[in-house]
Amino acid sequence: MDKETQDFCQRYDAQVGPSTRRHRRVRRTTVQMWSESDPELFSTLPAEDVDCVEIHMPADRFRALMEHDHWLELQQRRDQTGLTTNAVRIAREHEHECRIRHEHPAVQAAWEQYQIMLRLVDSG
Repeated sequence: MDKETQDFCQRYDAQVGPSTRRHRRVRRTTVQMWSESDPELFSTLPAEDVDCVEIHMPADRFRALMEHDHWLELQQRRDQTGLTTNAVRIAREHEHECRIRHEHPAVQAAWEQYQIMLRLVDSG
């Protein structure tokens, strides 16, 4: 178990482990793909099966995670100055990038090499 997973487990009093279940995920499509393609093409959307993990955590910690996510959404809707909206946008972009890295191992490997290069340059 990596350090990030250990930190998550400690922070949320969670247990994480492998699961025998798999999830069928429909691949995302763009509006352009829908408008330019034959409609019959999308009668059966391409899907992929992905491994799952089991996360066991106290219900109060799970509700706290849900509340935090809901709070981010509310802050983005309420903010008139754009400051909170920018912070929420940055958080959402980071979440999106993390999801892409974990869905595509080649992107994750390239990102890790990029992080190493940044640390090398930063250390002089």
